[in-house]
Amino acid sequence: MLLILVALALLPATACSLRQKPTGENYYAQGQLDFATKEYKAAIENYQELIDKFPFSPYAEDAELKIGLAHYQQKDYAEAIGALDDFQRMHPTSKNLELVTYYIGMSYYDQMGREDQDQGKTMAALKRFQELEQRFPEGDFAELAHDKVLVCREMLARNEMIVGDYYYKRANFRAAESRFAELMQKYPETPVAPDALFELGISLEKEGKRYSAAQAFAAVKKHFPNSNYAKKAQAELAKLHEPIDTEEDPLPLVLAETGYGGNPDDSNADKVVVRQRSDVASAAGAAAYGSDGLPILGAPSSQPDLPSRKPGGPDM
Repeated sequence: MLLILVALALLPATACSLRQKPTGENYYAQGQLDFATKEYKAAIENYQELIDKFPFSPYAEDAELKIGLAHYQQKDYAEAIGALDDFQRMHPTSKNLELVTYYIGMSYYDQMGREDQDQGKTMAALKRFQELEQRFPEGDFAELAHDKVLVCREMLARNEMIVGDYYYKRANFRAAESRFAELMQKYPETPVAPDALFELGISLEKEGKRYSAAQAFAAVKKHFPNSNYAKKAQAELAKLHEPIDTEEDPLPLVLAETGYGGNPDDSNADKVVVRQRSDVASAAGAAAYGSDGLPILGAPSSQPDLPSRKPGGPDM
């Protein structure tokens, strides 16, 4: 009887000794399954077990990448940025750097607030998407990044417009002039550019700078002839009775006079290129996403639009 009791007591220990410990491949396979079924927290745990216990596993690098992507899918943006930044630093020659840069940008992009709020996240997202465009111009994510660049630039332009309106309504016309001119120098292709250029002319006129104001109104007519502001600009020109320089583009002249003419050492500093939105909008828009939360490259999509500015000023 005693021998039977001893044998029964040893059975659990014997079973444990026969059970194999999980391998790196086991952790990776379970992590992949969790990720595919959107169990991102469990996926992160399994990937981390693989990295901690089998740091030299051939699956470790992909596990590091998937941890960052899993954090992004959970909207844990700070953790996603940290993990993906670490991946970039530790694997500078990885074939996944384009994807990593895109999702760092998206982690900032998804945190963008309203146009009347702080634009720190917008600037950070823009920087990453522009970096992607420059480093991987022919890559799979180039069009998606370009689409996001346009949205970020429009958001920043609208923020500048709001600040300019704020100063204008408080009769601080010099500060308003500065904001509108900066907007035209940095974001001349955005939908708010015609409004900003017209308001720049009005601000200059309020300051008594009649000649510069006339050049601004002439620039509205030249660059945005089909906008609602072209007729308004013509009416203002008729009231001013100031000469217009017809041989040169008036826009660089106005920006130079307001202090935003660019670097004088730059041979292209006086060439301010203004395009309509239809000329610069990418055919690619918000990406179509698969069940794993990653973009389906090449899928049809559309350009996401920001809301147009309301007549009479922004809704603060």
